[in-house]
Amino acid sequence: QPQNGTYVVDFGENLSGRCKISVKNAFSHTNEAIVMHFAEILMHEPYGKVDGLPYFDNLRGAKATDTYIMGGKSHDPEVYEPSFTYHGFRYVQITGWPGELGEDDIVMNHIYT
Repeated sequence: QPQNGTYVVDFGENLSGRCKISVKNAFSHTNEAIVMHFAEILMHEPYGKVDGLPYFDNLRGAKATDTYIMGGKSHDPEVYEPSFTYHGFRYVQITGWPGELGEDDIVMNHIYT
């Protein structure tokens, strides 16, 4: 967690796919957003301070972002995986996560032919 409220997940290798999240404590977070920004590398010299955050400038304007709006009306986990997109990435920067992000809360699903 390089910054307060920001998590960076490293999947260990650059792949194509999408993330599936399971939000266990979404109750009472109605209409709040979880934002996932996808990147291939972390910030590095000479482009900026090495701070553990992803480097996005190489995306040349591509948003590479998924946003989930929590329902927050049930105590059951809310599960989200986008259907009509995929990204090339190794790292995911997550903001808006309610509470602590656990290992089982996010899964990378590799998409290939």
